[in-house]
Amino acid sequence: ISLSKHERSLLELLFKNTPAPTSYESIENEVYDFSTSKNAIKLLVKSLRNKISKDAISNISGLGYNIKLMS
Repeated sequence: ISLSKHERSLLELLFKNTPAPTSYESIENEVYDFSTSKNAIKLLVKSLRNKISKDAISNISGLGYNIKLMS
């Protein structure tokens, strides 16, 4: 799978924070080198979901995102 720099950084961050949800603020601070909108983060998550699995990343309302680990 070919991932962009931001997609790869997001995936690494989600794994690093598992099982806790990863907040929008954490994604903004650790994935981007600049301030960005929640919409841009949502688009990044959507892009990553399309490449790995739509069900792999879940939204935790009001908290951020979490990656589901397969057992």
